[in-house]
This record gives sequence, structure tokens and C-alpha cells, in this order.
Amino acid sequence: MRLGLLDLKCSKTQQTRTRNNNVMHANPDLRVVLNWMINRSGSAISDVIPLESNSNMFNTTAPEFPLHVELEGRRVSTVVLPSFSGSQCRNGPYGAISSPKSSSGETHATCDTALPGDHFIEAVQWIISHEQDIRDVMLESLIDHYKEMREVEIEYLEDANPDVVLPVIQKSADLLPLCGLVAVHIDKLMDTGEPRYGIELGCNWDSDNGAGVRLTGLKVEAAGESDHSFMF
Repeated sequence: MRLGLLDLKCSKTQQTRTRNNNVMHANPDLRVVLNWMINRSGSAISDVIPLESNSNMFNTTAPEFPLHVELEGRRVSTVVLPSFSGSQCRNGPYGAISSPKSSSGETHATCDTALPGDHFIEAVQWIISHEQDIRDVMLESLIDHYKEMREVEIEYLEDANPDVVLPVIQKSADLLPLCGLVAVHIDKLMDTGEPRYGIELGCNWDSDNGAGVRLTGLKVEAAGESDHSFMF
């Protein structure tokens, strides 16, 4: 049977997991990674074919902000955060690399439909207005997590070059090309006008769990694995 590239609907716990990321890092094309996993697992799937280029992890083409669609109880809008340009394109399933090209900073902003639409718009507008400061605060908050995970993950690189995949970083900005935006999750709008939200990332240092930061305004509440960004 043939499987659409981004039509994988299994949950994280159902996915075949591997600690060997050499193929992904050698060629960050999701088709290469999936074919490698299929061959290793002995699956009956015989081929992987790409879907249309507008496919993404939300399985929808979300309009550009401030317009948005409602999908399975979520509001979803396409936003661009230019300060994140140069990061990885992480629009595949569960934050997988979706293109070998660098990101332009385009991602999705999303919230539960219980949050009023005007609150969603105001929260996203605040984030767009402060996106450079958000990037800097977010990357700074992930330094310790990166260093801790690097010590674990570097053992599994085998033939991959650690200086490329998991380099020693000198400053927080060095993390940007090692990760990429998956989504901006909006929780609520505070009385101060600042949003409570999370930035979800796919990253080189934890392909299983990704990375995430939860903030209120520019104050970091939690940083580490991706669930920090959406567990409010």
C-alpha cells in the first residue's frame, strides 16, 4: 500500500521510535526518514509519496492572520514571525522536518475555540509585536535544557557529525538553526493585555519530545520538552 507523507494519524505512543537519527540529520527530508523507518520496521507499507505542498500538521490550509479557521475545537491561523527566519522548517507530523530549506518564520497560531475570537486576535497581535524579544527570551531559557539533552543524545549519533547536529553553543542565538517553529499556542489574554501562550518547537536535541516554552508576556513560566508549550 502507499502512504501519503503527511497523512500519518497515529499517536506519539503508537509511532515506531528510534534513537538513531543519523539519516534525518544527514538528509533532513521527511520522505528519507520515513522510508528508513519503514525499511527498519518490516512494515507492509511499500512507498511514501508526498501530498500537496499545503499539507501541514493541522491538516488544513489556515488563512493568514487575522483570519482563522475552526478545526476540531481549535482556532488556527497562519502567522509569520520574521525573527525566527533561519530556523528549521518543522511543519511535519509532530514537528518533524518538512523541508531542507530554512524557515521564513511562518507557523500556525492556535487556541481552543472557548477563547473568544477577539481575544485570540489581540493575543496574536501582541506576540507579533514582541516577536523578537520573545525569540531571545525563549532561546535563552532553553540553553540549560539543550546542554543536558546534548549529553544524552550525542551518544546515539554514531556516524553523524556532532559539531553539525549538536554543536557546542556559545550563545543562545546558536540554538536557532537547531530548531524550528511548530506552533504558537494561545491560552488566554490576561487583564494586563499580555497573553499567556506557548511556543512549540521541533529540535535536533530531542526528536521524540521536541522543545517548548510557556510564557506570560515576556516572562518564562516553564521551558523544556514541547508539552510545556501547550499544557496550560
